[in-house]
Amino acid sequence: MDPDGDNAASDTLPLGTTARVTNIETGASALITIRDRGPHVKGRIVELSPSTARKIGITKRRGIGKVSVAPISIPLPDGSTKLAHYPFSLSIAKIRRRKPGRAK
Repeated sequence: MDPDGDNAASDTLPLGTTARVTNIETGASALITIRDRGPHVKGRIVELSPSTARKIGITKRRGIGKVSVAPISIPLPDGSTKLAHYPFSLSIAKIRRRKPGRAK
């Protein structure tokens, strides 16, 4: 996952899914693409890149926030995409931090 890009990790959404993630407290939102698997913590369905988290007002200090995730397009096995018409329920987003010594 690119820490400077608008992407996220999810165990429930297919890789390549485009979605709108909205901070419930601030109303700020961003478009993301699911590029990785995670988070591996019960009750959390999305892990945002640091760049996306900042855009929607989730700070490093706080680390997590309540968001809604509304899929926009979902890739299908045959290479086509399906347009989604429903938001996922409230979830907790975590900022994925870079590990020390890892390149961008």
